[in-house]
Amino acid sequence: MKQFVVALCGIPASGKTTLARQIIHHHLYPSKVELVSTDHWRDEAFYADFSPKKENEVRRKALERTRDLADSGLSVVHDDTNYYASMRHEIREIALNHTCVYGTVFVTTPLEVALKWNKKRRMIVPEHVIHRIDDRLDIPGKKYAWDEPLATVDLSRKSATQEAIEILEALRKAEAEEQPQDVAKTENNQLDVATRGVVSDFLEDNPDLGPDERVHLTRREILQQALLDEWTVGATKARLRTELEKLSSRERGVGTKER
Repeated sequence: MKQFVVALCGIPASGKTTLARQIIHHHLYPSKVELVSTDHWRDEAFYADFSPKKENEVRRKALERTRDLADSGLSVVHDDTNYYASMRHEIREIALNHTCVYGTVFVTTPLEVALKWNKKRRMIVPEHVIHRIDDRLDIPGKKYAWDEPLATVDLSRKSATQEAIEILEALRKAEAEEQPQDVAKTENNQLDVATRGVVSDFLEDNPDLGPDERVHLTRREILQQALLDEWTVGATKARLRTELEKLSSRERGVGTKER
């Protein structure tokens, strides 16, 4: 099987770590697959004083570890809640940059079951944290085509062992069906070149805005959104022109008022 990166997604205590271990266990070569679990960087003190800043630091470390393992040629099961689409997109980018097969596995174990399982964990997650993540979870595939899950599993209905075997089979199918990963890189490069061209044309017509950092910030924001939502090159250029024109219009308005 080709190198892969799997991003688990789901609320705490839904069985993700158990599933991750079963995926590795049932792989033909378990030694070629590593588990990256964000719980490695969390302890009771972490949850006692839970904050977005601390959580971001844990995510950064987990992403670095995933990237390092991919660099070394190993497959990775990334075990975290990954409740925002943007979080899953970061993991997907690592997979694409390393020409790995990528898949999101959405663990849909019901909230009431997860709360019950949570009480049996060695390190209990505060219930308000579980509720908070459940309320904010972006359903995979609901907003973006790239985010469609490889598999959706409810571990209260089916064993982690059986689900792991089916996920590995889904990865094999995805490998057979995937397009060359260089296509994704080529598209990214095309968007980068195209947006730089739009900015260059804009500054030729608006030389006074050359030193304005907002011009380049707007390009970066549009490029990021285009990659996230998989816009076409034409749609990306049109959106960027619109946003830059708004900036130009505001500047002309300010100049008129000053005069």
